[in-house]
Amino acid sequence: MPEEPTARVSITVSRERPLSAAFLAAAALMLALKFLFDLQPHDFPLRDQASAFAWPAVLMALGPAVAGRFAERSLGWPQIPAASTMARAGFLYAGIAGAVYGAITIAQFALTQGGHPLATSGWVHVPLPWSVPFYTYGTLFLEFMLRLGFLTILTWGLYVVLLRRRLPNTIF
Repeated sequence: MPEEPTARVSITVSRERPLSAAFLAAAALMLALKFLFDLQPHDFPLRDQASAFAWPAVLMALGPAVAGRFAERSLGWPQIPAASTMARAGFLYAGIAGAVYGAITIAQFALTQGGHPLATSGWVHVPLPWSVPFYTYGTLFLEFMLRLGFLTILTWGLYVVLLRRRLPNTIF
């Protein structure tokens, strides 16, 4: 009797790691920018701007972000593929909104010639070219601390701990 061919079935389970490559790359960029400003001391227009580069502030942003990544995985939210049309549209809309906000802020300052009460000079922003790494660092800092950290932890606490995974569509 001839042997029947057997079909081999390969099942691959894809699970996102708690700390994804994108998260680690963003954290590495934030740390690289922190070290850039440590190696190249800069006079900031506002006296407290330099405090964002101190280790306690860096850990205050990265610590909750790591906890938030674990909380996010526990929530079981679906991951949006980066190559999807929805993700590309989201990046486009966010970029347009950021550019408009920046233009409004610059125009408002230029038209009113208003000064900041804590500024040592009339202009409260870091001048080019240092403004690019400075505001990139600030964006990562706030994204890690607020959205990835505290907002996700708050959502996890309400949905998983308080509501015990009930009423997800009503609440969120």
